[in-house]
Amino acid sequence: MLASDDPNRHYQQTHKNPDADHALACSNGNVGEEPGADETMAKPVTAAYNGKDQRGRKTGVITTAKVGGELCIRWPAKNHAVPDEINNPVTIAFSKDANPTKDPTQQDFLKNIITNLNFKNCTDKGKDTDIWPCGGCFKIPESVKPGYHVMQWRWMLNGDSGKEHYTSCADIKVLAK
Repeated sequence: MLASDDPNRHYQQTHKNPDADHALACSNGNVGEEPGADETMAKPVTAAYNGKDQRGRKTGVITTAKVGGELCIRWPAKNHAVPDEINNPVTIAFSKDANPTKDPTQQDFLKNIITNLNFKNCTDKGKDTDIWPCGGCFKIPESVKPGYHVMQWRWMLNGDSGKEHYTSCADIKVLAK
């Protein structure tokens, strides 16, 4: 999974209070400082993987992983993987329950963080640090129940001065070990 596309596969949450319960955790394609792509839950979840998206582009298959298995994700450096930038972690969170009937809130995700990854784990691709690919891998904990989950990866840029929070969300089908 790569967190950039057209529209962006990442979105910048509102600056006002991104940790509040009412804050949109996954982009709906309309709100936020940088809206990004619509990552709201399809009903049923599998409808998002039925061949074509709303723009007529071919869709892929849902990401599938096993409990105890490894999952790897990517995010864009966006000029922030440089030495003088604070290296805040990328938090990985799952919906608490399998097969949720609505999108989790930001508070739901904050209560169910699976792990933290190193934001600056990037591949140096030359002088244009905007396009450096960054990412990491983690194991799906035994506590995650099999079924469909919403996963969020979230990072903060510009330190405490700007507190710009960016997120990407994806549907994950978790299988039993």
